Amino acid sequence: MKSMKLIILCLVLLLIVACGIDNTMYNAKKYFREAQARPLTATGRPSSQAVTDYTKTIQKCGYILTERPRSKQADDALYLMARALYYKGNSSFQAKEQFENLIRIYPDSPSIPESYIYLAKVNRDINRNKDAEKVLEEFIRNPRFKDHHARALLILADFEIKDKDFYRAQYWLEKILSDYSHTKEHNEAFFLFGKNYYEQKDYESSLREFEKLSNLRRISKEL
Repeated sequence: MKSMKLIILCLVLLLIVACGIDNTMYNAKKYFREAQARPLTATGRPSSQAVTDYTKTIQKCGYILTERPRSKQADDALYLMARALYYKGNSSFQAKEQFENLIRIYPDSPSIPESYIYLAKVNRDINRNKDAEKVLEEFIRNPRFKDHHARALLILADFEIKDKDFYRAQYWLEKILSDYSHTKEHNEAFFLFGKNYYEQKDYESSLREFEKLSNLRRISKEL
């Protein structure tokens, strides 16, 4: 009888802890959404209120990772924490570390593809441009992530345009247009094609690409 009571007590305690973790994750996601919804400042930085919300997100995720590192929510908490660090705007090195931890500790997490893409962006933020390109180039060679290759190629092209390597940007964009015609990145590639020519002051070619884009069906309102 005593052993049965002990088992029931343990089950109740486990249920209480699980509910507490679920509630913590709910609040972490809520703070992150609120931070994302706040407008950026005139300098393109997150507002002080957004920084506060990102900090609360990080604290909630840290609690989950400390108390239940083997729970089903651990990889979600680590991914959310890494993104909060990234968007907070002053924690790039910490964000980089957490994205790397997610890739290393939870290789089967559904957040792995996006973590690689964020990792490339973080490397750009800390002026490791070659490392950023290396991350994405290795990513697009991995067949496991083929459903995300078009997105990685688009980001690579954008990096090249920013670095004024216009021919390499064109190479990545042509690959999207030829190999990924049924993705949303296909339309965005037309936009970057126009931007690529514009940055080279080839306005005639730029106009031609933007006209192609405007004639596409099902173009997004943003584009």
